[in-house]
Amino acid sequence: MQCSCGADAALKQQPKSRRVKLTFYQCAECGRVSDGILYVDDTEVLRDAAATPHARIAYVNLGTDDIDRLYREAMSSRGQPDAPAASDAPEQPPKAPPLISAPEHQQGFDF
Repeated sequence: MQCSCGADAALKQQPKSRRVKLTFYQCAECGRVSDGILYVDDTEVLRDAAATPHARIAYVNLGTDDIDRLYREAMSSRGQPDAPAASDAPEQPPKAPPLISAPEHQQGFDF
């Protein structure tokens, strides 16, 4: 794939476990990265949106139950017969942990 700067971008993979990996393209010249795609058992389960890194957030926060749930949801959306009903699937991807706000973080410090 070619980056918008004109250099070649290489496919990168970040495995989290045997079952989970995040893939994206990274430019060797400018360091720009593409949207990430999260895979469970080589099945795409989540993709970053233009302004929201859903796949990257899920990759960081995934637990064992989340992995199985995302996989079942992806298989259900593809019409696989052994997947649970779509009503069992979550409506939104896992949320990122809350950020520490500046006032809470600076308590007890005199600047």
